[in-house]
Amino acid sequence: GPRLAPAPDRTDPTSNIQSQISTGSAGVRGPQPGNPAGLLDSPASSAPFQAFKAAVTRCLQAARDPRLIDAARTARSTLDHAESWLAQAKDQTALESGARRFALTLGRTMELALLINHAQWSQDHEADGRATAAARRFANSGIDLLVDHALDDLRALFP
Repeated sequence: GPRLAPAPDRTDPTSNIQSQISTGSAGVRGPQPGNPAGLLDSPASSAPFQAFKAAVTRCLQAARDPRLIDAARTARSTLDHAESWLAQAKDQTALESGARRFALTLGRTMELALLINHAQWSQDHEADGRATAAARRFANSGIDLLVDHALDDLRALFP
C-alpha cells in the first residue's frame, strides 16, 4: 500500500518552527542564493538591518580617544551610505548588481567598528596604541565599496 510520512515528533520544540519556516507561514523565507541573510528582501528599515546598525553604533559609542574620531566618522558615514543605497535600490537589477558590494561594505563597516571598540578598550586597559593604529590604518583602506551606477548601464550589461 502507499507509504505515509512519519508523524512529526511532538516532543521536539523546533519541529513546528522548522515547519513554519519551510512553508513560509512564519513570514520567513529560507536562504536565497546571493541573499542568505534576507537583507535585500526588505527596506533599510527592516529588523535585520536595524539590528546590524545598532550593533555598529554600540561599538562606535565606546570611542573616546581623539585619534579614533576620523575612523569612527568613516564607519558612520559608510553605514549611512549603505542604508541610503538599500532604501533607494528598489529595482531588482540594481539590488542584484550591488548585492556583493553591499555585503562587503557591511562586513568592512562591522570590522572597523569592532577594531575601534577594541582600540578604545586597549587604550583604557593596556595603554597600548597598537590597536588604535590598526583601526586607523584599516579605516583608510577603503570601507565603502558601494558605487552608484547608472541603471541604464546596468541594464545594458545585464539584460
